[in-house]
Amino acid sequence: MLIGALGIAGLVCTTREHDEPAAPCEAERTAIQAEWSESHRTAITEALRATNVAFAGDTAARVSAALDTYVRGLESARSQLCKQPPPGALFEQGLACVGELRVELRLFREWLLRITAADARFAVMAVYELPSSDDCTNHKALQAKARETPQLETVRKQVTDAIRDTRTGKPVAGAEPLFRETAAIAETAHADELRALVLVRLAGVLAEIPGREGEALALEPVALAAIKRATHERVLVAELHRAMGTALTRSGATDKSLTRLEAALAAARAAFPAGDPRLPGYVHAVAVALNQQQRPADARPYQEEAHRLAVDAFGAEHPVTLALANELAQARRP
Repeated sequence: MLIGALGIAGLVCTTREHDEPAAPCEAERTAIQAEWSESHRTAITEALRATNVAFAGDTAARVSAALDTYVRGLESARSQLCKQPPPGALFEQGLACVGELRVELRLFREWLLRITAADARFAVMAVYELPSSDDCTNHKALQAKARETPQLETVRKQVTDAIRDTRTGKPVAGAEPLFRETAAIAETAHADELRALVLVRLAGVLAEIPGREGEALALEPVALAAIKRATHERVLVAELHRAMGTALTRSGATDKSLTRLEAALAAARAAFPAGDPRLPGYVHAVAVALNQQQRPADARPYQEEAHRLAVDAFGAEHPVTLALANELAQARRP
């Protein structure tokens, strides 16, 4: 996903191919290293343990491992930009992109240091809301960012903040009008990635509101058209299928909803890596749809898989895992 406003690094250098432009590249390498170290890992672990939740240790280990992976992604993007600099201003824009994501990492780390017992359950999932560093080396995405108007930059920042706020699991006040406004501005500016993102998120918001399922379903053709022009197509397709499945379930079309939730799961399996905490929810949604059709025997394998994936993603004592374990125990009763 492309979130966070890009600035211009303002650092111009010359280089031979495969030689790193020394000053800005080394500065960014040092800055990345400064944002994630053993002392940061220890502080986050202590902050989570201080919440006294039963799953604090499991969460600390999983958050740290996920941040290790995220930082490797930032360094990989930095290295790729510096060893094979793209032409013109793309190098500066790409390195600025890495810098912006580094700031997102810092904000996330600071949130973890202030984490409460109520929010600890969201920590693992929140790591996966951090924006991908893939866009920092994507020439098409960088060129699109360079064409952004001040108005588009403003709404992009608002969307970034809204998505960041959802890590507490609470609905964001004003999400619907923000997403609608952003979609309109992004369409005018041909900002395909941002438009696809907010249309999918808007569909998900509307699908959860009783009585507005039809509005969510009506967004699908527009959202699909935007997704086809986006970079992170597989993740967005999975999210959109799930939103449509939810809307169909709420509207009573259980047969159609199962088909869409199965499609969402297939897309999620293709898009998400092993251990991704988003995957258990996609599996569980299929189990719920099958149970709604009075097919408990068909639902059972999905319930078992959802629980197994949750243990891997969250740990055995996490509330998500415990809820799935309880549901599975009930399903196994004669």
